[in-house]
This record gives sequence, structure tokens and C-alpha cells, in this order.
Amino acid sequence: MITDCQKYGFSSNDGRYSGEGRWEGMGMPKWVTVLSLMLGIVQTLLGQPAPAVVPVADYDVYATVLNGFVADYRTRMGSSTEPVVLLKEHTEVQTRYGFRVNFNELKPGTWLTHPRLDSLLVDPEWVAFFASIDTSQFTRLKMNQLPKVAGCKAIRWTQTLSDRYFSPASAKRGHYGLTEDYKGYAGIVSFSKVAYSPDGKKAICYYSRASDGLAGSGSLVFFEKKAGRWQLVGSIELWGA
Repeated sequence: MITDCQKYGFSSNDGRYSGEGRWEGMGMPKWVTVLSLMLGIVQTLLGQPAPAVVPVADYDVYATVLNGFVADYRTRMGSSTEPVVLLKEHTEVQTRYGFRVNFNELKPGTWLTHPRLDSLLVDPEWVAFFASIDTSQFTRLKMNQLPKVAGCKAIRWTQTLSDRYFSPASAKRGHYGLTEDYKGYAGIVSFSKVAYSPDGKKAICYYSRASDGLAGSGSLVFFEKKAGRWQLVGSIELWGA
């Protein structure tokens, strides 16, 4: 086992503490040794950049999606049970499968959309917004808080939980185990970072949900800010099972 002394440059053979404020064999006062250790720890911490986190403003957008999800869940399930959503602790990035969009190709007739969304896709303001989106902004960010949603219990979905339920050696049986362990289990949810229009009145993000090995979907969701609040105005399903 590597001790703190070894980690910061001292070996177990460098000497031993005499009990009189000095290390025998080193000729070094104890306070110098302690100070050296403290400086090493500080340098190690300073050398580790703080993880990038989700901007606070994005949580309002996520909450708008989850509010709609809660309403839909209760309509489908016909139950007053509070749904439990397991929210992935990192945002989604663009990949070959799942969340991958060329925003300049968002045109009517190329997606499974309804008439209202088709009109949105040709709206000059939305078209200008699509053209302004830099896809490199959809990076992996850490969620250091949970969206505030009434009537929904959100739990952070960590790598530890994922391993517990989905690793090959797990006895928890994936989604079936989650259904048994969490009353009202409604699925594992993930979001991308939110992209905002230059005027701050429109927003887009990716949202996915999986509640079973054969039940899930991923969508691009569109928002407009009205009277100071975000409203979901449409979505495009990118994949589904």
C-alpha cells in the first residue's frame, strides 16, 4: 500500500519520527515534513481541474420536459402514484446512434412530425436558430443538481447504480430489478446540454427515456419562452423501441 509519505516523495526508509519533533535519519524538523506533505496535497488538488457542470439555466428546460412526462405517465398508467425518474448524472453527446442531428437538415417531410411542427421547421426565426447552432457545444457535463418537478421523484442515476443493475455479474436484472426496488419506476432519463437562440427566446435539447429493454425513445425537443416560462412546442423522435 502506498502511504502519504511515499506518494509525495518520502519512502519508509527515509527515517522514523523520534518523538522529539524530528525524523531520525533525515535531520528534518517535523513541521517541515508536515508542511511539505500539505503543499503536495494542495498541488495535487490544484492540478485537477473542476469538472464542467450543466449551466443552471438548463434545469428549467429539463423541468419543462419532465412536467410533460409526469402528466403523460399518469394519463397512460391511470394512477396517482408518484413516478420515479432516474436521471443520468451526465449530459448526452452526439453519437452515431441515438443523439445525432444535422440542424441544417431539419425540414418538413424528412421526419415523423405533425403539421404544427412542420410549420415550425420553416419559420424564419427557427431556421435562423438552427443555422446558428454549434454542435460542438453538446459536451459531456455533470449535473450537480436535479430539476425541480412537482409530483415526480427524481433520483440521480450514477455509474455505481448502473453497474449494480446492468453489469453482467449483477443479480438485479436490469429494468425488472428497478421496477421491484422503486415503486412507480418510470424509466431512466437523459438530457443533452441545452442550445439557446441568440435572443434567448428559443431552446433545443435532446431527451431520451428507457423503461425496459424494449421500451424507450430519444427525441429532439423544441421550446419557446412565453411570459417568462419555457413551453414545449414540439418534438422529433430520432429513435424508438
